Amino acid sequence: MKTKKVTKYMGIVALAAMTLCSCEDLLDTKNYTQSNTQNFPTSMDDVEMLVTSMYANLNHQAAKPESSYLLTNLYASDDMFAGSQDAELDHLMYKSDSQFDFCWDIHYKGIYAANTCLEGLDLMEAADNVPDAGLFSQRKGEACFMRAFQYYELAELFGGVPLILSTTQETNTPRATADEVWAQIATDLQQAISL
Repeated sequence: MKTKKVTKYMGIVALAAMTLCSCEDLLDTKNYTQSNTQNFPTSMDDVEMLVTSMYANLNHQAAKPESSYLLTNLYASDDMFAGSQDAELDHLMYKSDSQFDFCWDIHYKGIYAANTCLEGLDLMEAADNVPDAGLFSQRKGEACFMRAFQYYELAELFGGVPLILSTTQETNTPRATADEVWAQIATDLQQAISL
């Protein structure tokens, strides 16, 4: 009986001690959900986050290796006739094929990440907020190269594709000609080299 009372009182004291203790310092963290184009990026650390998101799209082979850009180029070549189970894929017309949907989606996610990075860098430059000009130019060059790389992969697979050069969400963007896509690739690569 006495043990129950002691346990009860110790529980009440422990509960009171926990409610009286404050941990506000642990709760004061940066709110990442409030980032938008007006307040992000504001530092080179923010730029590094954008650049990392660009490169993250290159890891899609681990998630779905059969849709790797290294293999999807083979679907349109004569290498598909080497006796594999997919040898007839060149002769079949599917309205929707998840292998190609995934490839299309992952490249446009990479393009969106590069566009986001380029727009963020332009905002920092317009606000005269470039602490390290060398690193800034390098990151801008990387973003131009990554966008060119993603369009190169799409152009190799599909020819003309929609050219999306900003983060604005336009639906049903018309398909550009293959020549327009290759011209954009050349423009992005020339800009990357100049930086």
